[in-house]
Amino acid sequence: SLLLNDNQLTGALPTEIGGLCALQRFSFGFNKIGGTIPTEIGQLAELEELIGTENLLGGEMPSTIANCTSLKKLAVNNNQLVGNITTLIENVPSGLTSLQLTNQHFRGRIPPSVQKFRQMTTLSFLGNDVTGSLPPEIGEATSLQALHISDNQLTGTIPPDIGNLISLEELRMAQTRKNGTLPTEMALLTNLQRLYIFENLFTGSPVILGEIPSLRVLYMFGNMFTGLGGLCKSDIVPSGVALAANTCEEERYNCPCCNLCCSSAATEDCQLL
Repeated sequence: SLLLNDNQLTGALPTEIGGLCALQRFSFGFNKIGGTIPTEIGQLAELEELIGTENLLGGEMPSTIANCTSLKKLAVNNNQLVGNITTLIENVPSGLTSLQLTNQHFRGRIPPSVQKFRQMTTLSFLGNDVTGSLPPEIGEATSLQALHISDNQLTGTIPPDIGNLISLEELRMAQTRKNGTLPTEMALLTNLQRLYIFENLFTGSPVILGEIPSLRVLYMFGNMFTGLGGLCKSDIVPSGVALAANTCEEERYNCPCCNLCCSSAATEDCQLL
């Protein structure tokens, strides 16, 4: 292991990193390391974890990452990386259990090849420039526990295949351009505890969400629902759910079971009613 977290390091990653052929864990988060990830990273066939969160990395993820066939965790949140999300997903090893790309500049569409992530538990690329729809093949990544795709330019409806993600505990799909009605298959997400779908273009009724037995947090304000459709019936929404259907600035829905409102200017700045 080579653990260099939180040391105020600067400069760039040296190309000589590729010479550490037995390296299994390389973590250098919370520094000020810039430059690009060197292509020599692909020489680390034994590498299992690459963690570079909170740095100044730029450029594209090298295609040689495909050679890191033992890689399980790739986390580079909060950098300045660019590139095509389609290419990256197709390049990284299928055995990944965690892919974290939050707050970067990735563009493009989520490819059908996302189905290859049968062992993945965390997939996060919120805060990017990803477009297009969520492909139905996402339903084949059945080990997912956390799916974070908020704050992108995603469009289209939620595919019914989302119901196959029976291990899912947290779904963040807020501040996109997703639309249409919520699929009834969302009721199959029996382990889902936290659901963030605020500030989208969803229509119809959200009443199906009341059938998710483990739900504890539901932020759904800023949509185009026609009403709550009986969501507040005591036998649908259990007590103790943190529920926000309105912003603090506008009470769009009559929601007697709501216990929170959230600021439309700071969308996770919520307060008790």
